[in-house]
Amino acid sequence: MKILFQGGWKTKRDRADTKGPISEYCETLAQYIVANNHQIVLASNREFDKLIADKIVEAANAKKANVKDHLLFLLPDRIKSLPSIGRVKTFEATRWWIEERTYLVQEADAVVAVGGGKGTFDCVEKAFLSGKPVFVAAVISCKSTEAWKRRKSSYKYIVAGDADFQDDLNITPDEFFDNVFGILNSLAEIRYSRR
Repeated sequence: MKILFQGGWKTKRDRADTKGPISEYCETLAQYIVANNHQIVLASNREFDKLIADKIVEAANAKKANVKDHLLFLLPDRIKSLPSIGRVKTFEATRWWIEERTYLVQEADAVVAVGGGKGTFDCVEKAFLSGKPVFVAAVISCKSTEAWKRRKSSYKYIVAGDADFQDDLNITPDEFFDNVFGILNSLAEIRYSRR
């Protein structure tokens, strides 16, 4: 499955004590992407996208897997400094970021949010509205966590209650992604079982 990553950390926006946990969640996400044979979609080449990309390269190389099977940068064509790793695709830049975020959500099968600000919040909301699976590291106080807390009370992936693990404030990155990828693998099996 193509999993859109949204999030990150910024000095003037986020609390200082959230940077470490965001990094830890991003590094763990990269390991799970490769181990579970999914592809991450990165929408920028900023600090935390680079962190995920570098960790995917390490994990793919250790597994002797093709990095391009696990790493896709989907960037507006106004970006001139393109990454030299993974698969890189560009799309026509639009007037507003909100249009580009809509396109990114449409291109993905699921969204994972770790930290982030208004743009991440917007992607989470768009994914909810389009019926895409959304996973938010709600242990990290940020805008995407606010969106997660406002989800429908009946929100589920497969069965009632299967999204509740994200409300656990003591969840570790490994526990979080064990749950996330257990659900994603089940959804992929359902979605692609007869192709």
